[in-house]
Amino acid sequence: MKKFFSVLIFVFLISTAVYAQNEVRTTDICAYINNYPISAYNLNNQTAVYASALKNYGFNVEWNANERRVDITLSDKQISGTDDAVYRFDKSDAGKVVSSASDTDIVTYVNGKKTESFNINGYTVIYVSALKELASVAWDGEKRVANITIPSKNMKDFEFVPYKYDFEIEVPMLENTVDVKRIGAEKCDDGMIYKYDGEKIYLEQVAKYITLMKNNGFICLDDPSVPEDEVAFKKGARSVVLYLDGSVLCLKLS
Repeated sequence: MKKFFSVLIFVFLISTAVYAQNEVRTTDICAYINNYPISAYNLNNQTAVYASALKNYGFNVEWNANERRVDITLSDKQISGTDDAVYRFDKSDAGKVVSSASDTDIVTYVNGKKTESFNINGYTVIYVSALKELASVAWDGEKRVANITIPSKNMKDFEFVPYKYDFEIEVPMLENTVDVKRIGAEKCDDGMIYKYDGEKIYLEQVAKYITLMKNNGFICLDDPSVPEDEVAFKKGARSVVLYLDGSVLCLKLS
């Protein structure tokens, strides 16, 4: 454990790496497919979504490993949406870098038409505008909403998605940085604790997160009061602690 975190601190202190050419930023724009919210990001000043997420929104997303090709078409299933929380950012908090995207050799087609795609932590991302080959895509400037409509699919009543926690606006979150899914979150006396499956997180992923913290102005604390099996950060009044609790990797924000 001590050696693990010592390596992470070393990477944090010496790393100046840039992980991709394209910055992924927070956005106050909400994206909806038949009024079902879908997580969206600002990529190169355009609204983008994960291709794999479209499976729950009335689309087939098929992967051909031999051709390194993704095909997106309409499915015969109705829209179920996602079980994960979908948030939006206040306009004042939009535009903050939360991750990065790289060009990819994977070729993506929407209804047979080749479209531009990117790689974020091993996942294919496309611009919302590419879905116009299969659905109507409209922009509501007053509501700051990208509306994708598939006439043949089920529709629900429109509701604005909630704002993201202030903590998550100010601090890069692990799930927005590396390929890892949050398994829980709980309030503590002075903030929030976010939990991740530690058995599915690799050293290089955490090292990448630490580097992103550095690039966002956080200082890694070299303080005797910090236990040896933790990594602590500070930026102004905001404190962040990364630590293991058994097999669970915890991120405490206060």
